[in-house]
Amino acid sequence: MPDDFDPRRDAVGRRYRYLLYAPDVIERRIALHSQLFVGMHDFTNFSSVEPNKNPVRTIKSISVEKRGDIYAIDVEADSFLWNMVRKIVTGMRLVGSNKRPAQWIGQMLKPDEYREGIPPALAAGLYLMKVDYPGIEFEEEKYSKDRAYQRLFHSFEWQYTVTEIYREFKDSMK
Repeated sequence: MPDDFDPRRDAVGRRYRYLLYAPDVIERRIALHSQLFVGMHDFTNFSSVEPNKNPVRTIKSISVEKRGDIYAIDVEADSFLWNMVRKIVTGMRLVGSNKRPAQWIGQMLKPDEYREGIPPALAAGLYLMKVDYPGIEFEEEKYSKDRAYQRLFHSFEWQYTVTEIYREFKDSMK
């Protein structure tokens, strides 16, 4: 890489995936209304905007795939604001579960006319899928992928065990 390479500022695109557990969401509503975010918008209401930072971003695409009670939400943009994806997911969940009307997203994308603070979705569901740099191709390293797999597997074991404890506790309350 050149000496002046900056991984944050030299990126021309990023793609995040959010895995949302949402058995209460209506698939058709979340998929349809997710498309309202695509394009150039002021994301003040869907981020934790830092002072003097331009809140306008361009979302290139959003896709929603239902996997049982989990939704895989992929968001691709030129750049993101702090908590932007997680707050977009909260917005999608609120509309998808009929807790907010469909036109609410449009209102939220006009912060000079309408302001509302919403919490970000849980951090655990968000991960970075890809970063694009002009003229740069990355090679996948097997050792690093294997280490990441092992760490995720240990985390899965722990969380699966906690899930079973929760089920036993819940069953004991009947």
